[in-house]
Amino acid sequence: MLHQTANSTLLFAKNNVTVHKDGKNCDGGIPGYLSLHQFNDQVILKWTPNFLVSPHPDIQQEDERSRNLDLVVSLDVRKIVSIHCHKRSDDLEGTQLIAQDGRQFPPLVFPPGGSLTSFLVSLETGLLPHGRLSPPLWARRTKHDSIFPTRRKSQRQGKIALQPIDHVVPDDPCQEARQSENYYVFHVMHGLETGVKAGLMELYQPTTNGSFMKGPLASELGSLNSDSNLNSLHNILAGVSMDSDNISSETSIGSPSEKSSVSSSGAPIQSAYEQIMHKIMSRAFYGWLGHVRHMTYLRKHLLDFVSDNISPIDKPSDASGGVTEEVWETVLSRGDVRDKEELLRLAYYGGIEPQIRAEVWPYLIGHYEFGLRPTERALHDADVRARYKLKLDEWTILEREIKKQTRKQKETQTHDMDEADGDVFNLSNYASPDRDQSPPLERIDSLSAPSTETSLSPVCRIEVNRDSPDATIMEEVDGLLETFDGDSGCEDLEVDSSGILQQYPDEVVGWLKNNIDRIDKDVIRCDRNHPYFMATKNLVKLRNVLLSYVWDGRLNPGYIQGMCDIVAPLLIVLDDEALVWDCFQILMITVAANFNSSEHNQMDLNFSNLRALLRVMDPDLHDLLQEQDCTHLYFTHRWFLIDFKREFGYDEVFNAWDVIWAAAHCSSQHFRIFVALALLQQYKHLLLDNEMGFTDITKFFNEMAEHHDVCAVLQRARQLVGDLHKELHSACAQHT
Repeated sequence: MLHQTANSTLLFAKNNVTVHKDGKNCDGGIPGYLSLHQFNDQVILKWTPNFLVSPHPDIQQEDERSRNLDLVVSLDVRKIVSIHCHKRSDDLEGTQLIAQDGRQFPPLVFPPGGSLTSFLVSLETGLLPHGRLSPPLWARRTKHDSIFPTRRKSQRQGKIALQPIDHVVPDDPCQEARQSENYYVFHVMHGLETGVKAGLMELYQPTTNGSFMKGPLASELGSLNSDSNLNSLHNILAGVSMDSDNISSETSIGSPSEKSSVSSSGAPIQSAYEQIMHKIMSRAFYGWLGHVRHMTYLRKHLLDFVSDNISPIDKPSDASGGVTEEVWETVLSRGDVRDKEELLRLAYYGGIEPQIRAEVWPYLIGHYEFGLRPTERALHDADVRARYKLKLDEWTILEREIKKQTRKQKETQTHDMDEADGDVFNLSNYASPDRDQSPPLERIDSLSAPSTETSLSPVCRIEVNRDSPDATIMEEVDGLLETFDGDSGCEDLEVDSSGILQQYPDEVVGWLKNNIDRIDKDVIRCDRNHPYFMATKNLVKLRNVLLSYVWDGRLNPGYIQGMCDIVAPLLIVLDDEALVWDCFQILMITVAANFNSSEHNQMDLNFSNLRALLRVMDPDLHDLLQEQDCTHLYFTHRWFLIDFKREFGYDEVFNAWDVIWAAAHCSSQHFRIFVALALLQQYKHLLLDNEMGFTDITKFFNEMAEHHDVCAVLQRARQLVGDLHKELHSACAQHT
């Protein structure tokens, strides 16, 4: 049978049901096949023109056939709010469907024989038990067992009787047919209206004394324990009762005789009254319930996102100018930095001037405590330098012994190969003129091709043309590795390193060797276009800081790609190995969990927090990501891993870090989450208009890297912090 599918139940089917394209229920419609299908709790109405099912011989053109495809109807009954039925004197029966937005569908005219009755019965069967028709079918049985209300032929003064509705439309060719028909309306009551009482009973159940006790649903909402929510529910129910009393008083008639007449024939008014009461209760209850759930979500997921007291931008003075040289000189006039709150407020709202950033950053990061005098700062710096020198000496001596052992193994292998086959190339001939020995060949290969996992073979290494661009890169790598071999910061250290390898377990030695290889790969290609890292000595500083940090943690978890991007800006601003090493250690206390690849790490928590913030602060954008299956937010991984270092240019990254570090003390420790949301909202219209998915969003932000307006993003992030602070204050006030 047409429209029949294996996963649905056919409720009704009828052929030669005509549809009128002009919207007028008169002759001349297009016949078609009408059916009702039930998919679980969903009822679908379908109608297809007959000539599309079995084309007429006269219709041969494909374009004529395609123009009528828009006549095909497939409609979810949940979108229908009312059904208007027509019973004409010529035994034709018709109906017109009205959508929830007021849109009228073309009339459906049934052939004689009770087809409309079967259609309505089948529709109500499909709606049950979660929906119904109002008034219900067969509610008033007559001697003809008609499902339609009885039409009264006359009415007396003061009595109400149901009459057919005659539409008077000027110049309507169907006017004569309309005047001879009976017109009835059935409202389609869906689960929202019929389930209001059930929903109320699940949430709060009435007691014998007129109060309410919590039902099953209330246990799912932790915030419903407060008396304010109980009072709000009482107010809702009291308002509904008051509205109901007003409706009853307005619909009552003055004289006793009139009241008795209404009571005998006022059943339609009673039905209308019940519908109005249900709608009032439905809107009030679900509005209140949605508000309670929103506040509960806020308190559960975002309660600790912002500080309780956020200093405004204009009190005690305008902070939009940030920390200037004049402000810093005033702060240092006494020799110590005591105005912690004011300094953080200025940095949060206006950033820090580049000339004094190297002096202010140690306070923001935590290298210096506020209130230290110059002598105390000097002692602290001396202690940091001593600890850094100790770590640097330890791993440098061990690295030299590892290199010596590796070179001996290489020489032994090369000598054995020469004795076995005289035609094999002697690798020692490839040594640079100014070098006694070649560096480890495996490291040269891995550094010369950092984007690949496989290294070059010895034969390919020997055949490199020294006049080619690749040869230039290889010579540069050779020079950098030679620099790393002989300039690690402790060349004047005279220590007998023989036997030092035996002092450490083989596991530690192997870990150090692997970390050296990984760090060397990243250091050589780290921000080489920046003027600071065009100097080889600064690359050596970067390498020393990273290896000292890894060695201080005894290589667990060791170096992970991305750490280089955090150290590089610190080194450009501070230009002090020991100071950068200590600041990097402090920063890694909070961000090291982002580099942890365990199952439950900080990165997953960042995604979850951003998802919660999106849901509360920007539901439209959250719905788009949910539709595109992007709520995992994996495209923000790089943002959180290296604190947006790749998203902004270098000068803009410094400004962003000023605000992020200051915000951790004066507004929110999760300010990075607000920056991420602000970055998404900056291009919200593009994401929504183009309905971007995960691949498109990832590609878009990769192409937009270093082209964002950092000032606009930071301003939007600060505004989001203020908005959430107001929402949380309101939620906590209602809770108490």
